[in-house]
Order: sequence, then C-alpha cells, then structure tokens
Amino acid sequence: MTSDAIIDVVESNKHLRKLDIVGNRISNQHIERLCYAVYNHPLVELDLSKCFEPDIGDKMLTALLTSGALMLEKLEMSSNNITSAVSTLLADFLATNPRLKELHLEHNNLNDSDASLIANALRSNKTLRSLKLGRNSRISITGVESLRLALYDESSLNAA
Repeated sequence: MTSDAIIDVVESNKHLRKLDIVGNRISNQHIERLCYAVYNHPLVELDLSKCFEPDIGDKMLTALLTSGALMLEKLEMSSNNITSAVSTLLADFLATNPRLKELHLEHNNLNDSDASLIANALRSNKTLRSLKLGRNSRISITGVESLRLALYDESSLNAA
C-alpha cells in the first residue's frame, strides 16, 4: 500500500483507533502529512516498525514528539534506524509524563548514552508501563545497568 493511500485511509476514518503499517516504506515527504493525521484523529496505537530508511526514522520520531499533544498510548518504531540524534528529545518527552504507556524501540541504533538519558527520564515518568529496547546492539551492560538503577530503587531496602 502506498504512503498516500495509508494516509488517506487514516484521514477518512474518524473512528480509527489503531494503525499498524509495519513494513510499508514511508518517505520523507510523507512525514508531515502522517503526523497531521495522527494528531487529528483518535489514534491510540501506532505501529510504524520497519517503515523508515536511515535518518528518516529519526525525523519521524522527532515530528511525532514535537508536533503537539501526542495522544498515543502505544508507539512502536522498531527497526527504523533510530539513532542518538533523537535521544535527548525522547528523554525530555518521556520526562513530561505523556499519555504514552508503551514504547517499542527494539532493533535500532541506540547506545549506552541513550539508555542513560532514557533511564533518567524514567525516574520522573509515571505513565510508561512498557519500554522495549532489545536488539540495540550498542546498548551494553552499562546501559542496561543505568536502566536497572532507574527502575529499581534499592534505597528503601535498608531503611529502618
């Protein structure tokens, strides 16, 4: 299905709550129109896994996070070549406690520094319930430890 056809379906269906377009290539020129459709319809779940070439995945994630009040509860952007270029923006977004409950970023190009930024954001986030970062081969045990420390506070275990 073409990008234009997908966006036409979203724009014409005011009751659409979930959109799964895994593997349909979205070009740079369609990002703005797709974001507009996401923001102006009652979508709560969006799966854009395997939809973007290098650099375009970063542009799409940036557009989604900066275009207004994101109403999505679940966002999947696995296998989209997401890089460190958007990690600060992503962390800042997560720290604001958006409506987002699930975020899937498996099999991208995130690293330990990105994991650390996300971990710091999770310290204040009270809404996210599921974060998937598996298969980001540049996240080592160091990044995993940052996430563990943010999610598992041991300080209360020794309290008297």
